[in-house]
Parts: sequence; structure tokens; C-alpha cells
Amino acid sequence: MLGAVLTRTARAGAAAWSDRAHPAWLVVRQIGVRGMTAIKFIVGARLLGPGAIGLVGVALVSLAITEAMSDTGLSEAVVQRADALDRDEAGAVWTLQLARGIGLSVLLAVASPLICRYFRVPQAQPLMLLAALTLLPRNALNPGIVLVQRARNFRLLALALMAGGVLDLLVGIGLVLAHEGAISLLIGTVVADLWIALLSWTTCRMPLRPNVRWHSIGSLTAFGKWVWSTSLLTLLVHQADKVVVARLLGPVELGLYQVAQKLAQLVMVDTAGLFGQYLYPTLSQLHRESRDSARVYMLRLLRRYVPGMAMIAGLLVLLAGPLIGLGFGPRWLAAVPLLRALAGYGLANGLLIVLVAYLRATGHPRWVSHAAVLQLLVMGVLMAPLYLLLSAVGVALALTVATSSAVIALGWAALRYAPRVAPGARGG
Repeated sequence: MLGAVLTRTARAGAAAWSDRAHPAWLVVRQIGVRGMTAIKFIVGARLLGPGAIGLVGVALVSLAITEAMSDTGLSEAVVQRADALDRDEAGAVWTLQLARGIGLSVLLAVASPLICRYFRVPQAQPLMLLAALTLLPRNALNPGIVLVQRARNFRLLALALMAGGVLDLLVGIGLVLAHEGAISLLIGTVVADLWIALLSWTTCRMPLRPNVRWHSIGSLTAFGKWVWSTSLLTLLVHQADKVVVARLLGPVELGLYQVAQKLAQLVMVDTAGLFGQYLYPTLSQLHRESRDSARVYMLRLLRRYVPGMAMIAGLLVLLAGPLIGLGFGPRWLAAVPLLRALAGYGLANGLLIVLVAYLRATGHPRWVSHAAVLQLLVMGVLMAPLYLLLSAVGVALALTVATSSAVIALGWAALRYAPRVAPGARGG
């Protein structure tokens, strides 16, 4: 009997690995990529200290702001719509992305001295220039890599991104050990981005005719404008806290804040990201077939997902001290209160990712933008008083409450509005 069980298990495992759309590949991708990111971050933090990580944080905040400005939302639109891209549309998508990438890379490089002066960290200038460079490979990807996601070829994406994660880890930590300083972590990121760009033009390449007839992809930009506006609004929420901490408390406190938020992200938000990567193309396909199927699938998932995420958040609060102390060392223990405050943010953001995937897949990207506006307003109201009362911990609590308000708004929208849209309807 045991032999039969083992045989069935082996066959099921073999079937999973041979099925390119099996969700097991998302698990492999998440564990592999995020695991290597976590190792790079923890080792880098232990070796470099809070001040150096704060400098990296300033560069990453600036990069995140610029990336949100360059997020056209076209990738999500291509995955969601009923028809695949033709060669002319693919060419228009690529040139639009590339033009925005070049323009914003130049903008960030030119603005970097002013940004460093604003945060009073002139030593971050080389990191800022390297951050600007990353925008070029990220916006030069062949659109074929989006079609891989649309086709739910999770196996190819997992293997490609894991290879990039290995390069990031080896280059970044290797340079840190060679005493190259904080810039080492960003050099590893650039190498990984170049690898993904190369892969998109080899393994994932699709034929295209480069052109600037961007009016020909109007249906994609109509959907994408809601994704872009959401990215910009979400950016203001999720980067405003770091801007306040860096400006008012300095790079050392920003380093502590970054570590606490990164841990909450690795433990909780990245878990939700795993679901989001699987859910968005899956729910888009279900919605094209039947809107009721997508809704039933989502409700069934949430009944299992929410209790599990709440339990993880509770464990994060209880084990914050050992996680920081053992993982990063005694000079990082000041981040423990921040991690406990950000556990609720991790829970709320995890729920937010799943709800966003559902609403976009069912053709409702505008509701995600509306929730982001609410999130920004709540953050704006709470930031100053909570900062004055609790310093950086108050900033973390303001972020948690603001993100929770967006979860409530999106949950209401998902239950109230999404089922009314006919299959194949466009967002707008």
C-alpha cells in the first residue's frame, strides 16, 4: 500500500513539473528568487550596517518613484484583453516602453544631485546614477515575455528569474566581500536586470515591427492608464513613509526602517505576490469564459487565504526580536518595534495584492485607483500626528492604517461591482 502511495505521489510530482502552467512553479520561483533576495539583503545588512543600507534605501526610493512614473500598465492590459498582440501592436508597445524608460532614466540621473542634497546624503550620488541605469533594461524588454505570462508559462518565468536572482546574489555579495561598499547591492541588481532583458530577446522573443503609432494600441493604454495611476498613487503611499524617515531622521534610521519593512515584505507581502502572479492570468482566463467562475474561485480562495495570513502576522509580532537579532545582529535590534508595527501593514498589503489581481482581471482597474486615492488621503491625515507622537513607529502605523482602508474599499468593490461586468469587457 505504501508503495502505491509513493508511486502516485511520484507521478503527481512528475506531472506538476512537466506542466508549465502548474502553480508549483510559482512556489519554486517565489522560494528561489525571494530566498536569494533575502540572503543578499540579510548578508549585506550584517556586513554594511544601518548607515550604508540607508544610502541604498535613498537610491531605491528614488528609483521606485521613477519606475511608478514609467509604469504604463501595458503588460497587465496585454494579459487581460481577449485578443493577443500582432506584430505592429507589439512594436508600438515596445517603443512606448523604451521611450519612457530612456526619458526617465535621464531625468533621474540629472535630478540625482538635487535628490542627494534634499536627503543630505551626497555620498549616495553614485548609487543614484546606478539606479537610473536600471531603468533602461527594465523598459527594453521584448513584449514576448508578457505573452509568456499571458500563456501562464510559469515554468519558464520561474527558471529565468531564478537565474537572475543567482546573478544578483553572487555579484552583489561578492562585491560587498571585496569591500566595494553599498553600491555593490545595486550592481548585482543591474546585472540581473540585464540578464532578464537578454532573455526576453532570445528565449521569449516575439516578432515585432517597431513603430510610434501609439494610437493603434488605444485599447491597451485605456486599460493601462488605470494601472499607471494606481502605481503612482500607491507609490506616494508606500514611499512617503521612507521619504519622511530619511528626511527627518537620517540614513541610519532609514536603514532600520528599511530592514523592518523588508522583513514584513519577505514574510507576508511576497507570499501574496506569489498568489497574485498566479491569480491575475488565471482569473483573467476564467473571466473570459464566465464571470461567475472567476468570482466563485476568488471567494473560495479568500476563505483559506485570510486566516493563514492573519496567523503569519501574529507570529511576526511575537518573533520580531529573535528574527532581527539572529538574522541581522545586535546593532539592528532598534528595528524590532518597527517590525511589530509593520506586521499589520504586511497583512493588509497581502490582502490588497490579491484583491487588485481580481479587480483588474475582471476589467475593473479604476476601482484599484479609487482605493489608492483613499489610501493616500488616510496616509496624509495620519502621518504628521503619529510621527510627532511615536517617531518612525508612528509612520509605520500610519502606513498600516492607510493600507487597511484600501483593503476595505477594494473588498467592497469586488463584492459589489465586479460581478456586473460582462466577460471580455474593457476597463475604463
